[in-house]
Amino acid sequence: MENYAVKPASMPDKRFGFLHSAFAPQQGRDTQKVLYCDVVFGSPAANCRGTGVCKISAHNNLSRRTQPARCRATVAALSAGENGRGATLLLVRELLCVNIVRNHLRHAQLVLNEPCPLPRNIVQKLKLTIHTLRPGIYPVKELDGNYHIEFQ
Repeated sequence: MENYAVKPASMPDKRFGFLHSAFAPQQGRDTQKVLYCDVVFGSPAANCRGTGVCKISAHNNLSRRTQPARCRATVAALSAGENGRGATLLLVRELLCVNIVRNHLRHAQLVLNEPCPLPRNIVQKLKLTIHTLRPGIYPVKELDGNYHIEFQ
């Protein structure tokens, strides 16, 4: 995800707008290809317990967010991969509970034991050709204090 200028997220403002700067697309990048979303970690079959990504839901208003509601959830940015054939999840370290880092991003990987369906509005807005995050082991790259996970 080299196309994104990932800036330190250590300067939050009152309206939580630092997420905008942390994931600000560089010039030439289509800004409509990035959605801000809530990510709930866990297993869909286990009622969002266990490991993996339980669900992702988009929202339009970052300023309404001040902090994730539960330790197993966070606010993130989701962008389309090349030609919509994948997606990249961008997580800000400061917004992650220590349990998410220890249990879900351990050993620089995210393990999905079962598929995670993507909501139709996310698929349409990002023009994705995928509708589900497939089970698998996905590398977690740490760049400038943020985590990037590419789903292919």
